[in-house]
Amino acid sequence: MDSSAERNCAVEWSGEESGSSGSRDVPTGASPRGTTALHDRRRVSVAGSSVSSPGGVTAAARQRSDHLPFGPAAWKLGHDFIDRREYERAAECFRRMLLPAETPVDRLSVEAAEVAAQLCVALNCEQLVEKKLRDACGILSRNLSRLSYEEVNFARDALAACVEERFAAARHASSAFAASEATGETVHAAARPHLRVHLFGRFELLRDGEATSLGRNARALAILKYLLVHRDERPVPQDYLMGWLWPESDPKRARWSLNSAVYALRKLLGGCLPSLPASETILFQGGGYRLSPRVLLSADTEEFDSRYEEGLRLEEAGRVSEAVAEYEQAAELYRGDYLIEDLYEEWTMIERERLVEAYADLSRRLAARYMEGGRLREGVRACYRVLEKDRSDEDAHRLLMECFVRLGQRGRALRQYGLCEQALKHEYDATPSPEARALYTSILKDGNR
Repeated sequence: MDSSAERNCAVEWSGEESGSSGSRDVPTGASPRGTTALHDRRRVSVAGSSVSSPGGVTAAARQRSDHLPFGPAAWKLGHDFIDRREYERAAECFRRMLLPAETPVDRLSVEAAEVAAQLCVALNCEQLVEKKLRDACGILSRNLSRLSYEEVNFARDALAACVEERFAAARHASSAFAASEATGETVHAAARPHLRVHLFGRFELLRDGEATSLGRNARALAILKYLLVHRDERPVPQDYLMGWLWPESDPKRARWSLNSAVYALRKLLGGCLPSLPASETILFQGGGYRLSPRVLLSADTEEFDSRYEEGLRLEEAGRVSEAVAEYEQAAELYRGDYLIEDLYEEWTMIERERLVEAYADLSRRLAARYMEGGRLREGVRACYRVLEKDRSDEDAHRLLMECFVRLGQRGRALRQYGLCEQALKHEYDATPSPEARALYTSILKDGNR
């Protein structure tokens, strides 16, 4: 998205013009007023106008057509449109709930409809839906009669947090653009560096698609990985980093080593982001270090999670072909286990297991869908991907047996049952399930006819 588009998106989300007065500036993460600004900036444009109250939303809604239902019917229809990604039509349904009707509407329903309409505007701006927006969608997709004020407020805060992040990013882009104009230079979106982090397999930091040199300082690299993974959390205490990476050193020497490592990291990131001073890439706040929010980057693991969860949502909604496409793109991102070079670091283990399970699950789902669609060889490959992670996964063995049978490879199907039997015996001292044994028996019978 270019800088102009980012500013327009921020205006759409916040209902404010880019470059507004200082009283409306959005802090970039270090200001103690950040929390206040987050809750104050809940105005989201509706139908192109700034809306900050029920009256404002209602005025915008009166300009819409009268063919939509009121109340719970409008709520349900709106979510049907969200499932089809028709966000503008969904917003119209929610705005309809704010118009006067014969049956009075309770205050909670009004607030829920306001947030849902704002959410649709935000969703319409996003190509890849963020986790915060998915959380808000999950809450607001419930039956209107079962919503609570706490849930509506949570959805509103999640939406406000996304508004805040987008507005801050747009302000940063706008500042860079203004500085370039002052020096007579022209900056295009393509020239703005984009950092990408590969956490699957071998760790890589990429600038505009090209891998950067990470140097040979192993401890500095360990700090970089940790700050990247925990960049949305509180600053990492320097005492923790010193105790983790220099446990045998006295405090004075450990602090000196930490300062040297952070200096090297700032220099590295400053080289990747020439528009940002190196000293501002890693911040020291409250006795700890954190990656500056001005360092804009994306991670392959975050995109993997987003596509996997979107695939689950689409599959549940019956949109199988779209779900398969999301699963396939998620699978392509999995270049290897999470931070495989840090296999024995405790802080990586739980996340690695979570991602392995997610990858195995989407591979099982792909195998089943491939088999349903007659894409048997692709189904075989998907099953093998599951078994690479867990050779005792009985579901994958069964799917593989069925694929082999349909491919006319009965002998391979019978041998696969034997492999399943061995794996279960070795791993759990267990035997295959009745379903697997029944499949094996039926394959034997078919072969004897």
